Amino acid sequence: MKLKILAISLLLLISLAVQAQEKDEESSPEELYLDANSYFFFEDYEEALALYQQLIREIPKNSNLNYRIGICYLNLPGKRNKAIPFLESATTNISKNYKENSIKEQRAPIDAYFFLGSAYLANNQLIKAKEAFLKFRSLTDKKSKQYDVEMLNLQMKTVESSATIQKQPVNFILSNLGSVVNDRFSNFSPTISYNGQVLAYTSKRKFYQAVYVSRRDGNDWSAPVNITPELETDQNLQTLSLNFDGTELYLYKDDNRDGNIYVSRYRNGRWNPIENLGANINTKYWESSACISPDGKTLYFSSNREGGYGELDLYKSNRQPDGTWGPAQNLGATINSEYNDITPSLTATGSTLFFASDGQLGLGGYDIYFSNVEKGGQWSTPENLGYPLNTPDDDLDFRPIDDGQYGLMARFDNDSYGEMDIFKVEVFSDRYAREVVLHNQLELRKRSAGEKLLVIDTINIQKLALILPEGINFDEYTDANKRVKLYFNGNRYDLRDKVSIVASKKGNINEGDTYITPNILQNADIYNTSKTDRDNRHSDSQSNAMSSKIMRSDDNIPFLLDSRYQTNLAQQISSIIADIFRVPGMPPRVAQDKSELLSSSKNNLSTQFYRIFKSLGLNIPDSVMKNSELGQHGSPVYLMANLLNLKESGAVSDDELLNALTVYLDKFASMRDKSHTSYSKTSAIKKDHSGDTFLGLFNLIKAKATGKLKLMLDSIDPESNKTNSFEQLIALLKSIDEVEFQNYKAELISIMAEIGAEEFYALNAQARNDLLAEFENANANSYIKYGGGVILSIAAFLIILFLMKKRKRTNKN
Repeated sequence: MKLKILAISLLLLISLAVQAQEKDEESSPEELYLDANSYFFFEDYEEALALYQQLIREIPKNSNLNYRIGICYLNLPGKRNKAIPFLESATTNISKNYKENSIKEQRAPIDAYFFLGSAYLANNQLIKAKEAFLKFRSLTDKKSKQYDVEMLNLQMKTVESSATIQKQPVNFILSNLGSVVNDRFSNFSPTISYNGQVLAYTSKRKFYQAVYVSRRDGNDWSAPVNITPELETDQNLQTLSLNFDGTELYLYKDDNRDGNIYVSRYRNGRWNPIENLGANINTKYWESSACISPDGKTLYFSSNREGGYGELDLYKSNRQPDGTWGPAQNLGATINSEYNDITPSLTATGSTLFFASDGQLGLGGYDIYFSNVEKGGQWSTPENLGYPLNTPDDDLDFRPIDDGQYGLMARFDNDSYGEMDIFKVEVFSDRYAREVVLHNQLELRKRSAGEKLLVIDTINIQKLALILPEGINFDEYTDANKRVKLYFNGNRYDLRDKVSIVASKKGNINEGDTYITPNILQNADIYNTSKTDRDNRHSDSQSNAMSSKIMRSDDNIPFLLDSRYQTNLAQQISSIIADIFRVPGMPPRVAQDKSELLSSSKNNLSTQFYRIFKSLGLNIPDSVMKNSELGQHGSPVYLMANLLNLKESGAVSDDELLNALTVYLDKFASMRDKSHTSYSKTSAIKKDHSGDTFLGLFNLIKAKATGKLKLMLDSIDPESNKTNSFEQLIALLKSIDEVEFQNYKAELISIMAEIGAEEFYALNAQARNDLLAEFENANANSYIKYGGGVILSIAAFLIILFLMKKRKRTNKN
């Protein structure tokens, strides 16, 4: 009996202990808010959104949280319609004295109206967008430099241009590439070889971004192969362009926010590891997209390097006889705008360039434009591809097939297999004989014997006939797997179930047994109808079809074990085993000697970090720098760990390291504030970013702090205390309690060191070089200033001596 009581008591104690531990592990609202703000600041909107959603369940009717959730949705493609109700709620309680760092803040800032206008515009609610922009303008001080007035003006003009363009819609047929290519994941950035035989695209899988390749199989595409392991990189890649025969694949790699372009070549039945395109293409700036010309001799790409007309400009580079790429040439002011021009692509003749721009007056966001080569090799004035190929949301990719009559696009559609699907587009224009007429007009129209009709029944029994020339493969239009849609005069007709295809010399229509009942999107009021609303009008009638979407039963199989996507399974497993045993930080399957690492250490991250702290006066032995270069492939985190060890050994004092970290983080924050760049109009209205980076770093430190340090930081509100630098923060902490400060100083130094190293590692190459130059130039300037002062003092002393001697001689005389 006693044993039974003892056992029950132990179980109760264990249960209570577990509950207490779980309670301790639960984050408080304050901690959740700080974590969410950190993700938000660094533009990781998916992670931030998840935390804000937890908070708003606990703190409903909070305009601040609604504002932040709205911006998160606004920056997530395919979810921008969800931003509207949150931003509408946010604007019910706004303040010019908004404090973003406080969980107690119930109000939203006045720029909630700008973001609400951007959300309305992205969803084609143009009247509401204009009203929101005007409201934001009325709330801002005309003399204030806090907001980007030019950006606001551009958005307001875009509302007007969007309405004008939508009044002249283009006609086209949109067909899904089908369940072989598209699945339940997001598939995007398609590119096709100029001979039309190879397709490559990017797919956002559960834990990584994969590169797939498919080959032409008759009129369809073969099962796609995941070639990611063959490319041998542990970072995400994005497909950009294929050459003529599909043996060269150009890809984008983030490279720690640097952004560079690479190529992989198809040799002996497999894709080779990616290769960097060299210094003329990839610079310390951001190169984000590219395409190779049909003859393989010219590369067109985007870059924000100095000397451009806007932010991201389009350039070209010619291939040299030795295979390298020559100096880059800007495509000029005709093509490039004051903002961003990206994603170039060419027709098979190389005579028409397609690209995306957010600097032209279009429909909203990024639109696709095209330009033709004129006499003398100059490009014509770009023309908008038209509505509804372009939408008021971001439209980034159009990959022309042949001469541009057909193309590939990735877009969200409520009739897709997954999130974002890849579609084939057939554009109607003066050059391409495509005509749609009403059923009762056919008898009035003279037709040739070779013409064929694709009859489309409508809900009003008024039939449309698509006139097609002889030789067209009609299977593409009647395949239900491709979910074909006709966009005609701004309306959308679905070709899903069964159509009647007839050949007639007289123009009579022989109706089949069954006709589809398409859903028509009326374009009567483009000002008050959102794109999402129009798409949703026919969602009910398609719900049964949507519920039976093709789902691959084996999508949860890791890609390395999925035989559908592999060329050589043993090869992939061998690659993974090699990765397990490779030296940390070294590229996969590449042997590199230590001496090679040291010889290329000039731009090594650890070396740059070392030079920064050396310029701040820290006495760092050269051996620490060399060890850091070799360890973790030159990681600045590894160097900082060595610096902390120096502090423990007494070689560097606590105060010396704290002062150096304070100066470094303040200069880092200042540079980040000044160089703030956003490539989306949904987050670019704020012009004055001073203090933003400090606030983000302060939140990171609070999230990592424990014990007394955490209590002290929790008691500080930087916005209320007007604290916007680490120098001010350290002074404030000391003024509160100097003795207690000494007790938690070591933890503060450790956290500042960790964050400082991580943030330096995350900078792109340009930013790292600029930051290093700022420290070393400041140091050099101080030497020059000091040296100049000494020289002037010596000169003054010599002049005084000379005058004194001269006076002595005069007195003697």
